Amino acid sequence: MNRHDTDKDNDYSDLHRHINLFFGETFPALIREADSRFQHPLRNWLRETYKELLRLRKEKKDTYERSVEILHSNLPGLRRAISEMESKPMADEIRNMLISELDELPGSIEQNQSEERFNAAEGDSPYIILRKLVKRTARKFSGEKKYQTQVIPVRDIIAQELLEDMGWLQIWISESYLDQSEILELFLEKPEENQEGEGASDQDPDSDNGSEKGDEHHSNGEEEESGEAVKESKKSKKQSGEAPEANSFRIEVIDEFEQHLEQVIKRIESTEILQNENLDEYLEMIRNRVIRRCERAGTVEERKTIRPFKKNDALDEPVPGKIKEQESAWLTCLKSIRNDLQIQNEIADYGIEAVDARKNMLSELHNFFRDFGYLPIEQTISASREMSEQLKKTGKSSLTAKLTDDLRDKLKSDIQDEALSKMNDEEAMKKFVTSIQEELSDLQLEQSGFTETIRLAEKRELSLPAPKIRFDELNWRSLASRHIQEKALREMNPEKADLIGFMKQISEKMTENLQIVDVNLAAAYESKDHEAEERPLDIALGGIERAISQFEELIRQIRDKQNGYEKLIRERLDKTLHDLADTMLSREYDAFEIQDKALQVKETALKWTDKLEIIAGDALEKSRVLWRFLMQKLKKGRAVAGRFLGFTKEEGISSKEKRSLSEYLTKSDQNLELPFIYRRLFEPGFEIDSRFNITPDGFYTTMEGAYASWKEGLETNVLILGERGSGKTNAVRFSEEKLFEKEDVVHVVFDRTFCDEKTLVSYFSEALGYSGLETVEDLIEKIGNRRKRIVIAVENLQNTYIRNMHGFSAIEAFWVLISSTKKNIFWMVTISRYTWKFFEKMSSADQYFSHIDEIDTLTAEQVRKAVMVRHKSTGFQLLFEPAQSVKNSRAYKKLINSSGNDQEYLADYYFEKLANIAEGNMSVATIFWMQSIKEFDDKRMVIAPIEVADVDRLEVPSRNVLFTLAAFALHDTLNEEQLAMALHEDLNDSRLMIARLRSKGILQATDHGYRMNQLVYRQIIRMLKRRNILH
Repeated sequence: MNRHDTDKDNDYSDLHRHINLFFGETFPALIREADSRFQHPLRNWLRETYKELLRLRKEKKDTYERSVEILHSNLPGLRRAISEMESKPMADEIRNMLISELDELPGSIEQNQSEERFNAAEGDSPYIILRKLVKRTARKFSGEKKYQTQVIPVRDIIAQELLEDMGWLQIWISESYLDQSEILELFLEKPEENQEGEGASDQDPDSDNGSEKGDEHHSNGEEEESGEAVKESKKSKKQSGEAPEANSFRIEVIDEFEQHLEQVIKRIESTEILQNENLDEYLEMIRNRVIRRCERAGTVEERKTIRPFKKNDALDEPVPGKIKEQESAWLTCLKSIRNDLQIQNEIADYGIEAVDARKNMLSELHNFFRDFGYLPIEQTISASREMSEQLKKTGKSSLTAKLTDDLRDKLKSDIQDEALSKMNDEEAMKKFVTSIQEELSDLQLEQSGFTETIRLAEKRELSLPAPKIRFDELNWRSLASRHIQEKALREMNPEKADLIGFMKQISEKMTENLQIVDVNLAAAYESKDHEAEERPLDIALGGIERAISQFEELIRQIRDKQNGYEKLIRERLDKTLHDLADTMLSREYDAFEIQDKALQVKETALKWTDKLEIIAGDALEKSRVLWRFLMQKLKKGRAVAGRFLGFTKEEGISSKEKRSLSEYLTKSDQNLELPFIYRRLFEPGFEIDSRFNITPDGFYTTMEGAYASWKEGLETNVLILGERGSGKTNAVRFSEEKLFEKEDVVHVVFDRTFCDEKTLVSYFSEALGYSGLETVEDLIEKIGNRRKRIVIAVENLQNTYIRNMHGFSAIEAFWVLISSTKKNIFWMVTISRYTWKFFEKMSSADQYFSHIDEIDTLTAEQVRKAVMVRHKSTGFQLLFEPAQSVKNSRAYKKLINSSGNDQEYLADYYFEKLANIAEGNMSVATIFWMQSIKEFDDKRMVIAPIEVADVDRLEVPSRNVLFTLAAFALHDTLNEEQLAMALHEDLNDSRLMIARLRSKGILQATDHGYRMNQLVYRQIIRMLKRRNILH
């Protein structure tokens, strides 16, 4: 071995080569790979979102709408990307990759010891110096010139240094997550000019880079203009105070999303690996430590115990908890940024709906003032000027009787009658007002698209090694809805603007101005018989000109009214949504929470009179309990004594009590004039949206199973069973939307009671487009010749019979029809519960149906949910009033005395009673809910205790009455002849009974007969069951 080789060995060159290769190439490559895996979910989401942007650029011109649509469809993907990062922790991933790479390193390297291992060095302890002296002496006397060798466990040392000191991992995780967080937070940055407090509607359309894209971002969808043209246009609008265009609404961070997305794509495409100087410095420190330990390994200078590296043992050791907490904090940070972006997009999404609604409202408002204001008045002005020209053309100073009469007749017929009839058409005006209200109510319903509760960062600071975040759990939907309702929608209500009242005032002024013309024409004609300074012609013309001036003043008043209301519609909602978006961006959540707390304090604050009542009630409670106990004992004793002594009398029902109950039932449909939105959601005249349709658990599963079996060739069908008003029609409608979109669905609705086969055939013939069919056999033959299978929805099967020996022809024909056509037709049939029970006992009707679905089995929770989901969409608060029995209860008084918050208790009490009355029937529940509304203002509804009419006190349940009511329970709707047939009695007796029950409000008239009042439907059913008449 020459001297050169010896020097090379003395320098640990082979050792250094292995260490430098690992820290210079292998480990950096591992970090790059780990970094690529870590960033893949988010970067993949960004790239996919960018692809969607490029696709939409070909379809939509407006960049803002593109951004809203992209975020709406792609935000769930961001949630999944973050969840993917959370499911594969970054720390575990890179540690496992490192362990696998360490396993590939050579276990040990044999090197000649450097001379430094024999000579004393500065910093050596006396013990080390002595041992080095012994080594040198041993080598000298042994006569060996060659250096002693040492075996260096390189892999063990590198593994020990990297796995025990994981500060490098902490640095890399924090820097990587910081980079990801900064990328996402870029989407929440507002333009610099707007961060100084300028509103979105006033922003300069040019971005800082002055690109054409910036102009596109701030255009309002009309002609493309240069950047300077757009800037000057908006600047002039701002200076003149002109209202913004109807489609000008913008959320700034969403408006900048496309630009920010392009910046992010350029950033991630140009950066292969995260440049991290702190990580490089830390790894360099570890590398130097590894070299120092390796050079001293196996010598007297070795100080630290070298732990052997075992791959399986290393994999089993957990990542330090501190690093896991750090990674968890960063993941939480990403989620909070994502939630902020979701909130902004929800506001923007709602804003687009608001723009469409505003456009429709402005159109309706324009048509309203045009049809009932401008056109009639302009028509009147034009006709007045024609009259003036006609007078001037006469060339005479006086007026003839014929000309005067002609002009006055024209004034009355062509002007007054025609123009004023338009202006006084209140029904037509209500249609426009209702259209505006519908748009506002639709905006209220759109608020259900807001997330109900969300966890947002009240404070978020991106710092190393972990972010500093303070969270707040917000009832976002409630807060946002209340903010929009209070700040915008309530003010935009046309009833508050009193449009119809305003037009009535204009109409009255029009009448006064027309009288000016008429009086002046009459005066002009009469003036010829009297000496007057003015010519008759001048008198007439002067009156017409003054009237025209007054008409023009009315036009100015209408224009002011229109401009004021249009400005409110154009600006109020925009400002409200911008304030909401800015508040959420600046994280000023206290403003909302304080508003909520103020309302709660107002509602729950106890007056001094209430406190005094509580104290008095608590003091008298014991005495009342004793009094009730004594009175109960006294009543029992009196009853026993009365039976023996013969002075007990049956309790009578006074005529006054009967009259009050009767008035209550007959006036049941005369509710308060509730807000339009409330009537739309609760009254049966309106179709409900699928979001408000609550069905029993598994209802559509049964329907879907039956339909799937029929599609496979089995002869299946389904019967929808429920009480009257339980939602059978809605069940058919939503089943069609959910399951039968691709099927031809034929609807057959038995809207009246009948019992003959011919009528049954006529219903189906009309629905299927057949003619000339007389019998059900003819109908079956026609259906059998059809090539395509269809779905038939039959509603109100309970109307196809009358309980009489001659009243079952139609239902028996129906059983034949349904049994013979199951192969070609999927039958979906609805029927009343009590009719079905009768059919089951009479003809074993359950043999005709493979699946039976019950719709009237809602649980108490489902009834409450069905009511509250509708009520919450209206934005009103609730105040429940306690019943007198509740006020006297010990539990209620203790609750008031302890917390003062009784609303939750009263709500639970109310809905428990409502569920007991409804017994799963949603129609009964909504009717009693509407009847319970005692009063309301623009903010809340007051709910009074439920009043349930006692049928026994209204109508003595005699035998005839009971059987009559049972007939209506079984048939739903009957006329006088059908009732007589069902009860086997004389027609006059049926008429008298119907008149008697109708006068008491128990029966109500319909287009095809009579039916039970829904307010007493539940009580009557219970009474009939109690007497074993109905089962």
